[in-house]
Amino acid sequence: MVPARVPKFSGVVRTIGGILLIPSFLGIAFAALMFFSAMATTAQVRDDTGGAGIAMGFIVIMCLIIGVVSLVGGLLGWLLLMNRNVWKCMRCDAILDRA
Repeated sequence: MVPARVPKFSGVVRTIGGILLIPSFLGIAFAALMFFSAMATTAQVRDDTGGAGIAMGFIVIMCLIIGVVSLVGGLLGWLLLMNRNVWKCMRCDAILDRA
């Protein structure tokens, strides 16, 4: 018996995890880009009517929603791609869980 790492789930489930993980990274990057561009715009725009402040607040809230949803999707995808530590027999490929 030798220590080894094997996937926790089948290939189909791991493919679904990869499909969830890639757009999640893109969503987090998009939310961060929107957030920083909104902050830069807020620093440059001086509006006395308050309409720009409300619009920037709405953009920041949308960035947070997109970021949190993408983060949750990324965590789910990461969990589906995880491996587990096992003892694997070199002769018969039997697997026993390691603690």
